[in-house]
Amino acid sequence: MRTNKRPAMTLIELIVVVAILAILIGLLLPAVQKVREAAGFMSGQNRLRQMGVATHNFSSAHADILPRTMTDWERTPFVPTSSNGFPTGQNLLAAIDRRRTVHSELLPFIEQDSLFRVVMVEGRGVDSKKIGGGVKVGMYQNPLDPSGYPASAKNPADYSCSYVSNAQVLSMRRSLTSGISDGLSNTIFFSEHYRVCSGSEFYLFTIIRDPRRFNGVTAPTFADANYSPRSTESFPDADYAPITSGNPRSTTSIDGSTFQNKPILKECDVRLPNAASTRGLQACMGDGSVRTIRVDVAPTVFWAAVTPNGGEVLASDW
Repeated sequence: MRTNKRPAMTLIELIVVVAILAILIGLLLPAVQKVREAAGFMSGQNRLRQMGVATHNFSSAHADILPRTMTDWERTPFVPTSSNGFPTGQNLLAAIDRRRTVHSELLPFIEQDSLFRVVMVEGRGVDSKKIGGGVKVGMYQNPLDPSGYPASAKNPADYSCSYVSNAQVLSMRRSLTSGISDGLSNTIFFSEHYRVCSGSEFYLFTIIRDPRRFNGVTAPTFADANYSPRSTESFPDADYAPITSGNPRSTTSIDGSTFQNKPILKECDVRLPNAASTRGLQACMGDGSVRTIRVDVAPTVFWAAVTPNGGEVLASDW
């Protein structure tokens, strides 16, 4: 009795099947990447929105005053001391002042009370494995940021920030309801920025604007062209910042640039905001809304949105 054996798959048939699978995977991967980017984009919007809400909650808890990043020249100076352990007295104030950024002041309003107490009340070190081992403040890190996490075995805590505050608005004590004459919905409070750019890390706990002075870390701000009026040294890498005098108004301090649209890492410009998506730059406005700023936005319009009291009138579709 003869039995019918199923013929084996030929090499040609196998190659055809593999080719079909490769084509299907090739068609599927872009769709998966688009879905992931869309999810990351929405997550970034949500984080910026929560930062806006936290800013309003801070203002409500502090007599209508907005948080700010303290300027380097006004912080309490360190004094020589022979004591060991945690700083006390004037040195405690100096240690805390050096970390007083918008981002650190908002910590209690984004469910990071313990971190705020340890670093900003007790003045303890932020790089300790015991205190900050493996800690990331997820609210401040953009899922689409391609620059990676700079944490290391030496410094396991990752306090880098993918979102930066507008130094034109949040570098001085300002009233939320009366300190922004251009209108909250017309003024940028927070913007995207690669957390590591051109060798500089935008760091949650430093007010230093010049990364060369503080081991490559710099304050999480943008549009701050003046690092310290006490210094006579020129800073060629100072931020792009708006100029509100002359004609046209709200031009920029260097040229007609606005922001970088998803630059590759080696071309990242530390002086400008960096969009993490080709859709445009995500920004949280003063009223807590999140806007995606188009790549083709006019420089005069963009920098007008950076100034809080420039007197500019923005078109409704900017």
